[in-house]
Amino acid sequence: MPEVGIYNSPEVNAFATGAGKNSSLVAFSTGILHRMNRDEVEGVIGHEIAHIANGDMVTMTLIQGVLNTFVIFFARLAAYAVASMTRRGDSENSNVSPLAKMIAALRRLQENAERTDEETAPQLAAFKISSRKSFLNLFTTHPPLEERIRRLSESI
Repeated sequence: MPEVGIYNSPEVNAFATGAGKNSSLVAFSTGILHRMNRDEVEGVIGHEIAHIANGDMVTMTLIQGVLNTFVIFFARLAAYAVASMTRRGDSENSNVSPLAKMIAALRRLQENAERTDEETAPQLAAFKISSRKSFLNLFTTHPPLEERIRRLSESI
């Protein structure tokens, strides 16, 4: 039987985690508990228990590791290409720093992540793009937006 946890968040979310069937956790946001009725929550519980029974957490961890390897490889390739273009001083690229473009994009993303309207929030929640501070940030693949913007700004 997995442990059950509830975390305080308005988002409608639940997840299963753990290294195996005997050391698993199913967590529910307060948002899902407030917005769904008992039958719906029971359906979500069944879904999350099925992830545990199927060993999906281990599979997803392995897939994420492989995916991260490719992302790091291609990110380094892209960084090398951008650095090469910047060093050459191409007139096309010399007007605006690639880092300035990235900072602008991150600031726009931050504006949208802070919105709470029903149209924007669900798309961003799927990517866990948020400026909120939470212990769940330990499990994210990227630093918080403020930190990314600060680091990039310091390197210009």
